[in-house]
Amino acid sequence: MNLGGTTKLSSHWGGKFFCYTDYYLHYERGNKDMQEKISELLAELKASLAGVDSKEALQELRIKYLGKKGEFTAMMKQMGSLSAEERPKFGQLINSARTEAETLIGDAQKVLEEKLKNERFLKETIDVTMPGSEQEVGGLHPLSRVYREICDIFVKMGYTVMDGPEIELDLYNFEMLNI
Repeated sequence: MNLGGTTKLSSHWGGKFFCYTDYYLHYERGNKDMQEKISELLAELKASLAGVDSKEALQELRIKYLGKKGEFTAMMKQMGSLSAEERPKFGQLINSARTEAETLIGDAQKVLEEKLKNERFLKETIDVTMPGSEQEVGGLHPLSRVYREICDIFVKMGYTVMDGPEIELDLYNFEMLNI
């Protein structure tokens, strides 16, 4: 192949074009391609984050881009096909992009949590000017409980419970009954 009077030895390997004699030209072209891919991924991530409205959707995006089979991980796996001189530059590029993606997702998570918290506060409003409910203090004496239980038993059996004066005279209790 002849580019501008310079003869280049080239080979086609793994779907990529490698120039052995003029390495710098290939490196710059490959570096720009990788930078374009990374910037496209970040732009796609930003656009996707704009439409996120739930924690589940955010988690799906995190997995899609940063997971084991994610986009950035797939790009990291391409490092094995690069030459030893290209790897450090590409590694720095992909690591900085991955860090930026993590911060974007983290910021989106904070914004989403704040949004959900505000929505919950609007739904769970409390009117502090309303009077509180009265709480009963104390309880019934054990004898009062037993008295009420006995009265309930007799009412279920068909009797009626009547109230009378606390103190009765001897006349009503004994003399009029001829006891």
